[in-house]
Amino acid sequence: MYRNFLLAIAIIIIVNFTGTAQSGKRTYATFKECENAGPDSDCYSEKLRADLNNLMSNEIAQHIKKTSTYDHMPISFAFLSDAEGKVMAETVEVACEESLLRNALKNYIDNLAPFLPKNDGMDENRSAHISTYTYLYNEQTDKFEITTYDILREKGIRPKYIRLGIQPACKGCENDNQELAYKCSSEKITKVMLRKFRTQEVKPVAKQQRLVATFIVEKNGDITISDVVSIPYNISASEEYRRALKKLPEFNPGSFRGIPVRASFNLPVTLNF
Repeated sequence: MYRNFLLAIAIIIIVNFTGTAQSGKRTYATFKECENAGPDSDCYSEKLRADLNNLMSNEIAQHIKKTSTYDHMPISFAFLSDAEGKVMAETVEVACEESLLRNALKNYIDNLAPFLPKNDGMDENRSAHISTYTYLYNEQTDKFEITTYDILREKGIRPKYIRLGIQPACKGCENDNQELAYKCSSEKITKVMLRKFRTQEVKPVAKQQRLVATFIVEKNGDITISDVVSIPYNISASEEYRRALKKLPEFNPGSFRGIPVRASFNLPVTLNF
């Protein structure tokens, strides 16, 4: 049987640059409501998502509908919080094409209550917060709401995020031009996956097999594979993809204003049998 596979690289999706707890210590700043949440909790992102949905007023929504030709609106923002958990106003950066929403986001960040700061004893007492989200118009509710990567993928939407800070890049792809660094990294990842993915190890369950992996570039550049999804479900495909992902090239971590941050990548693959 002839087998080949096509590999598509997703746009870098940056999520919740809040670190992880280590040795019982809080190594990141988080919302006070998340004080008792575990290290793997989605409390930070869930609260942020809820706040952003509340931020989308009818006035902003109507203005987007009148001025934009798209049914979605990507946003990016980044800032530092100090050793006491307070937002450092001079570090706030917001990227959004819609002026009313951009101003509302800036005002929201400027007025955030102090976070729970890192525990004492960290080498860097400040925390970097970087997020990218996409509002998607919901015809049933007639509202713009924060959506998920899975829904964007299903609808074939690739938001054009304005990237803030220094994005993770494969070693050898360092470049002051973020787009060139991203392109170089994507090409390196593609070459590795084409070379290391053993299609002969996959037992076909359909004419087309879709795989989506999420991996994290840690603050030190190490890679953590957090999830692999196969559509339709195929354990042999998932296991082979996970094995191939362990062959990914080394990365330089992302950072914002000199502080390393964690970054999450979504990497989809399509196998045509």
